[in-house]
Amino acid sequence: MYLSDIFSSFICGEPSFDSQVRYLAKRSIVDTMGAMPAGSRTGVVRQLLPVYTAPGGCTLVGLPNTVSANNAAFLNGISGHELELDDTSSSNLGHPTVAVLPSVLAVGEERASSGQEVLKAFILATEVECKIGRICAAELHRWGWHASSITGVLGAAAGAGYLYGQDSTAMRNTLGIAASMASGVRENFGTSTKSVHIGKTAGDGVLAAQMANCGITASPSALEGHEGYLREYAGFDGVTFGDDFARTLGAPYDLCSPGFAIKLYPSCSSTHRAIDALTELIRENDLKAADIARIEIGLSQSALPVLGQEKVEELYRRLMALEEEQDIRSLMALCR
Repeated sequence: MYLSDIFSSFICGEPSFDSQVRYLAKRSIVDTMGAMPAGSRTGVVRQLLPVYTAPGGCTLVGLPNTVSANNAAFLNGISGHELELDDTSSSNLGHPTVAVLPSVLAVGEERASSGQEVLKAFILATEVECKIGRICAAELHRWGWHASSITGVLGAAAGAGYLYGQDSTAMRNTLGIAASMASGVRENFGTSTKSVHIGKTAGDGVLAAQMANCGITASPSALEGHEGYLREYAGFDGVTFGDDFARTLGAPYDLCSPGFAIKLYPSCSSTHRAIDALTELIRENDLKAADIARIEIGLSQSALPVLGQEKVEELYRRLMALEEEQDIRSLMALCR
């Protein structure tokens, strides 16, 4: 059984979603959408905005513009990752929500999907990227790849394909196409290209699903074949998957276990222990202002509120009741 077939059967079957996974999904959606408005005011988004202007009705969070679904996914992906506020996961050793949420929101808005369908698509998208991450994320890091984008494009494609109503054959092609779109080298960490990795991941997820909808085909063994995704990106060759792997999907969802970590600080999660240690050091030693010779602080204008308090409160309320939305277009309009 091909890995793409296993994923497709799960996505296009009738997976169940209990109250815990729904709540945790909404928590992650709220968290990342909270990061997007500030990120939308950064230089990299402003620099790319004139280029990604394909007409369409999909929202750019924090901006007045509307563009095509894949352009919206691309730019919202950058916005969500640019300030390093988005959640993390030990499953894919990266940022699960921001890699897939922009594609799900864009296609959901394009198709006037219900909040319930968008929520399901997001859960499925994160499950695909995290389960593939469990297989290869450590090796992706070792080989110099950006694990968030390499695993995320499969999840973004899966979520988009679900909202497009794909059957298992189209979904298999979507995943195979997405495998050829995976990219992102760690050498670009520390530059604005790092957040572009995530934007490309989300936008390519939409494109992969759209291509499959147009009849573009992909090899069923694109993920684990001799010259496929797992070998070329992570060095795995000759691996096979069957019922044992299939039974791990949704049992439990990675959103529930090991779960996603919500950040306390706007920096790479690997720095958080040091920040915690510094905070504890200050507290334990009762450091006062007189003990400190100088403090240097940089604050970007993008850190200031963008949407306004009333909009933020309404957006939070509606996101936490996402299943009640009949058509997410009005919800997305709040984000402009």
